Amino acid sequence: MRVASRAAWLIVAAVMSLLLYACDSDGVLPEAGGRPSEVLVVGDTCSVVGDELRRCMAGLPQQEPMFDVVEPRHGHGGLTAQDRLHHNIVVVTVDSTLCPRTTVTYERDVYARRQIVVSVSASSVESLRRDIGRCPLHRLLLSNELLRHTHYLKRHTDKA
Repeated sequence: MRVASRAAWLIVAAVMSLLLYACDSDGVLPEAGGRPSEVLVVGDTCSVVGDELRRCMAGLPQQEPMFDVVEPRHGHGGLTAQDRLHHNIVVVTVDSTLCPRTTVTYERDVYARRQIVVSVSASSVESLRRDIGRCPLHRLLLSNELLRHTHYLKRHTDKA
């Protein structure tokens, strides 16, 4: 009886360790998609954030926007399942009751791997327009682009 109990515990421990080894946090989320330098902007009814992201990049011989801004497929509001897989998402909220000042927060890997979801909140359109240039929005999105490209290059050079 004692040997059977010990064997049962060993089997349970082996199965649990296999299950824990198989559960990889990267395997749960799908890979983020979207074209390079493309940003999905949600809730920007006044186009302040979109205009800031479309600003021309300095130092190039021709006029070139920093990012290609796209809107959700269904217009303003929530995100569809397909929209959630985009690699750069910016959600804009203008509400004086929720946001006493302009803030920028972000989360990584919310709906997909190698994704950034940036929340821009402001009390009014005027404060958003005034403060958006001082927010780290460009840096956050560019760093995510670099992470995606680095991962892509590592994946394809490891195979060679």
